[in-house]
Amino acid sequence: MRVQQIPYEIIEDGIAIAEAMYAKHDEARKAQFEIAKSLGASGFRPSRSGGIASLLFEALPDGFRRTGNSEGKIEAVPALNTKAGKAAKAAMAEAPTAINTDVLAEEFGWNGEWAIVGDGRVYFASATRLMLPSPRYFITVPRQPNDGVVMADTVRELLQSEYAAAFEDHNAAVRELKPEEAA
Repeated sequence: MRVQQIPYEIIEDGIAIAEAMYAKHDEARKAQFEIAKSLGASGFRPSRSGGIASLLFEALPDGFRRTGNSEGKIEAVPALNTKAGKAAKAAMAEAPTAINTDVLAEEFGWNGEWAIVGDGRVYFASATRLMLPSPRYFITVPRQPNDGVVMADTVRELLQSEYAAAFEDHNAAVRELKPEEAA
């Protein structure tokens, strides 16, 4: 079965919906980062469900088991056979859940209750926020011919070239920033 990832730009009244969802998302990620820091981590890897999947450390602390490396740091999860690991797992579970990008796509007409499977792959919706040169919001939705999905009037279907041009404009604006502004 043929599956296409179709990009849409969120427009008009949809922008307020996207901004509100991203504000909640950012708030949750900041709270998750604070929890990660309280556990001695320098960062974390988010899970697809919006929680904390693993923590990033300079050195592996007690109560954690190594799962790999990421960006020169040790990636680890709580070792549940230790008291420290169980306490860390409980702290991570207390973290607020960030909004999944599928939820944003559902606001604009995509039925996210099922993922599309095709060509041996599973396709999900995704969302993108580009802040420069001005804030723009996009969703990419897996579609199949004659799938019956009717997208809201607050999104505009884009050609892949238009979608790529938005990223090129964003990257050009980032390059123009002073190095301290780009961070």
